[in-house]
Amino acid sequence: MQRVGWLGKVCAFVALVGLTGGCVSQSKYDNLLDHNRRLTDLLNNSEAEKERSVADLQQANGTLDTMKKMAEGLDADNRALRDAMERAKQVSSQIEKELAGLEGVSYKEGKLTLEGEVFFDSGKATIKKKMEDTLTKVAQALKQAGLGFRIDGHTDSQPITKSGWKSNHDLAAARALTVFHFFEDQGIGEDRMYIAAYGPNKPKVQGKPGEAVRENRRVEILLMSGAPTGTGGAPKKAAGAPATKKAAPAAPAPKPKT
Repeated sequence: MQRVGWLGKVCAFVALVGLTGGCVSQSKYDNLLDHNRRLTDLLNNSEAEKERSVADLQQANGTLDTMKKMAEGLDADNRALRDAMERAKQVSSQIEKELAGLEGVSYKEGKLTLEGEVFFDSGKATIKKKMEDTLTKVAQALKQAGLGFRIDGHTDSQPITKSGWKSNHDLAAARALTVFHFFEDQGIGEDRMYIAAYGPNKPKVQGKPGEAVRENRRVEILLMSGAPTGTGGAPKKAAGAPATKKAAPAAPAPKPKT
């Protein structure tokens, strides 16, 4: 058995030498050459696919890193938002406590309302003398809160007839501006405040056409949890100084309608 195996190996070797020595037909040679090309192409394609896979993996890793950073940023933003909301909630509770029982003042869910007829004479934009101390307390509460806010002027829908204002929007804007300047005199920086005037277009209570609804004559102060908390430079009044007793300047007196 061993001899047969040895002879078989010799025959195989001879056959191989014969193939390599030019005994293979042209067609077989071409087939072998074509097969070799296909194997070479397959190998090249495999290498190219490998390179593409590596590039895709690197891109995926880069995308993953970017998404991770975005997620970390969102987490930080969410924490900051939660902190801001918690602070706003605490500030809101403190303001509500400090302003409880003040005449003409109400506060609910970040909105402070000054009743128009309590703080202003009809058709006027100057704070009533007797309400200056009350408005000073409001200013100090807002100052301590450290939040920005918007001052909104509102009126009823009754047409202007005698007061001389061009429209309810002018009156609403003048009252909001008066409160703005009053707060500024109390040391609240102007970069913490801005004003808006809605006139009769955002009523608190719906009334009949032409009917003057008392609740709609108001100035609203909306706390802005994300607003700036700067001081706007040196305040006009030093901290802890007695409250001013002079009336806050209002808008220029309107010219009577002709």
